[in-house]
Amino acid sequence: MTQIFNLQLERKVKKITQAIKQQKIKKYIIKKQFKDVSLDFVIGDSEGQHWYDSTPQNLVEPLSPEFSFIKQLTKSGDIVFECGTHHGLTAMLLSKWIGTEGKVVTFEINQQNAVIARQNIELNNINNVILEEQGLGSHKSCQKIFNKSNSSVTPDNMISLGWLKNFIYGTNEVEITTLDDYVATQSTLPTFLKIDVEGYESEVLKGATEVLKTLPKLEIEIHTEILSRYNTSVKEIFELINIESYQTWVQWSDEEEPQPFNLQSEIDRRVHLFAIPKT
Repeated sequence: MTQIFNLQLERKVKKITQAIKQQKIKKYIIKKQFKDVSLDFVIGDSEGQHWYDSTPQNLVEPLSPEFSFIKQLTKSGDIVFECGTHHGLTAMLLSKWIGTEGKVVTFEINQQNAVIARQNIELNNINNVILEEQGLGSHKSCQKIFNKSNSSVTPDNMISLGWLKNFIYGTNEVEITTLDDYVATQSTLPTFLKIDVEGYESEVLKGATEVLKTLPKLEIEIHTEILSRYNTSVKEIFELINIESYQTWVQWSDEEEPQPFNLQSEIDRRVHLFAIPKT
C-alpha cells in the first residue's frame, strides 16, 4: 500500500512540476476570428496557449456551445457582471454582443491574468468593459489563492494533495469583496451574472443576496467535483439562486448543447447552468 501511495505521489509531483515549468511562455498575439467578431488576442502563458490557440490562423472559429448559448441569452444594453475573466476572451465577446449601450464588469482574482486581460481589452480598443482586479466572496476579507493561471481560493479544509499544490505553486494573498458591496458603491445592477470561480460559486452567491433578488439572467459553471472542499453543494447553489424562479438549462459537457433541466435530475459532474427568470 505504501509503495502504491509513493508512486501516486511521485506522479502527482511530476505532473504539477511540469505544469509550473510550462506556465510561463514568451507572449505573442494571435487573431481570433469568429463569424461575427474578430479579435487580436494576447497569449500570455501555457494555459492560455492551450485554451485559446488551437485553431489555425485565418480560419473562422466556430463558437463553442457555451458561447453560442450565452449569445442567445444576451441582448443589446445588458449589464453583465463576469466573475472570473481569465484572459478576457468571454468579456470581449460579450462586449460585442451587448452593443455600445451595454456594459461588462469583469472581475479577476489573479494579478497575472488581469494583466493579460487588460492588454487584450486595450489591444482591441474596447470601451464598454471594466476590469476589476479583485476577488469575490461572501464577505470582505483577505484570502490566499494558488499562484497559477487557473487560480482558485485555497480551501480551509484542504484535503488529499492540496498541501502539495500549495507548496509547489505557492500562494498569493488577495482582497475579497462582495457583489452586493460593489453594486452599492457603483450604483449599477447586472442584468446578466456569469460565474466561473473554480468551486467558490456558493461564496460568491452568498455575497450577492441583494443582486439575486433582482433575478438577473445567470450562467454558472458548477465545479461539482470540488464543491465539498468549500463545504457546499449543488443543492446550496440552487437554494441561493432561488432556482424555482428560473427557467433553466444544463450543459452536461463542453461539447454538448445545453438541455432543458429537470430539477429532479442529479448533477454529478462539472456543468454549465444557464437560467432566465420565469415570466
